[in-house]
Amino acid sequence: MLSVYSRHYPPCPSDDINYKRCRCPKWINGILGSDGPFIRRSAKTRSWERAEDFKRGLEEEYEAKQQGLEEASRPKPALVTVKEAVSRFLNSKRNENLADSTLDKLTTIFEKQFLAWATSYGFVHISEITTADLEGFRDTWTDSPLAKKKKQERLIGAVSVKFLQRVEKVLMPCIRRPLWTGGLGRCALIRRRALLAGQTVPTRGE
Repeated sequence: MLSVYSRHYPPCPSDDINYKRCRCPKWINGILGSDGPFIRRSAKTRSWERAEDFKRGLEEEYEAKQQGLEEASRPKPALVTVKEAVSRFLNSKRNENLADSTLDKLTTIFEKQFLAWATSYGFVHISEITTADLEGFRDTWTDSPLAKKKKQERLIGAVSVKFLQRVEKVLMPCIRRPLWTGGLGRCALIRRRALLAGQTVPTRGE
């Protein structure tokens, strides 16, 4: 903890370092933070109030620097590639013992169409793909209106909200924790699994 003190010189009559009302030079000393270095330096002022401001500035600067070092030392989360995300999702669907016809449709949508689309546009990691990008992918479909509707339901159901940006946060808990569907639709089921896994699930429009 830092503190302000006065360095008295004649003709000042006081020898109390905590005396505030004289015009003697003000200095700072003490420990920065809870376990930082000890410092002693001039506040470059004869005003106690300005010295207090200078002290706070030193403390804030040191705290900001320490926070920056802590953030820099934290391990960065591993980026998941589009190919990995699609592979994990399809593997999870196979483990749910879905009908072969359903698995074939999911494979067509995600592996043959979506993965090919992402590769052609230069997307490498799943986090690079935004909702607007996925809307662009949807615009490439040439199916009938009914087929487009079913395909979009599978796309949304596969990744819950925020589409493929949430694959790791939403799908992985589902893979680890099988859950009876109870007649829920695919999207509702994924949302329910995410909630049970402690995930925060916003509305689809977010």
